Amino acid sequence: MKRIGFSALLVAAASLAACGGGGSGSNTPPAKPVLQSQGAWIGTTYAGLITPDGEGWIVPLQNDGSVTKIAVKESANTVSGSGHYYEGLMVSSVSSQGNFEAKKSITVTTTAQNGSKETVTAQYDAVYDGTPSLAAIAGNYTGVNGGNYTMLADGSVTGTTGYGCSVSGKATLDKSGKNFYRVTLTEGAAPCPYPGLALPGVFVLKGTQVIGAVAAVGKVGESFVLNKQ
Repeated sequence: MKRIGFSALLVAAASLAACGGGGSGSNTPPAKPVLQSQGAWIGTTYAGLITPDGEGWIVPLQNDGSVTKIAVKESANTVSGSGHYYEGLMVSSVSSQGNFEAKKSITVTTTAQNGSKETVTAQYDAVYDGTPSLAAIAGNYTGVNGGNYTMLADGSVTGTTGYGCSVSGKATLDKSGKNFYRVTLTEGAAPCPYPGLALPGVFVLKGTQVIGAVAAVGKVGESFVLNKQ
């Protein structure tokens, strides 16, 4: 935009403010900018999801159960953020920094409290641009590290993790219309570490494989890679 045009906008805004606003009196905050880094990102050893509202999830495809969740900020073609790394009952604060090319590739380095670093490179997966459907996720699944799960066409989820924790909950479509799912799983009795605790999360259905994670901030989190039977 030309500088003179920008100046004119400032003058107009000042005039409106002097008159008490633009007539509607609304104090509605401006909409958040759409993140260009959003999408499903699939690499060789890790997968990631950045949601339109800035949730960042990193899941190991070999599925050791760990998960990283960060709040993503974006500037030009860089991403950054802070959050937590979960592995079993261990929780660690982390920060992340990286670069991306929209709908092509992303590289993110995550640094833990002890200074250890992990760099993830992944490519954009067009599955994110598909049409989500609860009917599509219905079926029986087996986790790559054990465990069995059942999803119904109404979004109901029940299952048992690889270490014997029973969970139940509900999957829903995201309000953005993008092709990923929200899910909340509630832990059952022991050996679950937090009986009755609800863990919100996300997952992507890629072909016949579900890739996702859930986390209760600062307490416990777990990733899952499930194959449809």
